[in-house]
Amino acid sequence: MLRSYLFSVYCCSFYGSQLWPLGSKDVSRVCIQWNKAVRRLMNLPYATHTWILPVIISKPPIACQFECRFLKFFLCMLCSTNSVVSIFAQSSLTNALSPLGRNVAFLRDIRGVIVSEDLTCTCNQLNHLTRTLRSRHALSSERETQAMCARELMMGSVGIEHFDVGDFYRIVFLLCTDRLN
Repeated sequence: MLRSYLFSVYCCSFYGSQLWPLGSKDVSRVCIQWNKAVRRLMNLPYATHTWILPVIISKPPIACQFECRFLKFFLCMLCSTNSVVSIFAQSSLTNALSPLGRNVAFLRDIRGVIVSEDLTCTCNQLNHLTRTLRSRHALSSERETQAMCARELMMGSVGIEHFDVGDFYRIVFLLCTDRLN
């Protein structure tokens, strides 16, 4: 969908977000505003569940995107050839007094993603940790099916005889909100 692509390219750059405190209220506010923007962009009802939004626009949840960005940044620091940067990152693994340490602790305690200093700094390791992180945000198969149905209806790739636009809107509303209007 062109709108979701343009939204992600032009409205979701978030430069510097790698340094944001992941568990903060400010990050939560950004996530809330992102959810509202997606609802408005895709003409979805206000009551649309937040878990359905990433599937509809084919992107991971914004919180997951922030966490993956931090993880990539931190692994680059951990594997840096600059000894000062590398030592600072290593100390953040066990010391939650710095912003980096608090984010590492957040990923470990809240998301269950373990980052250790004996990591081999490879793309495979980063991909593995990123997949682990995304799996923590994954939907149940029932919810995934519900979200994909709503997405297919919105894209217009499902054609059903004797249904008008209003019927499609009501079906999408039901799928996105679990309510009849």
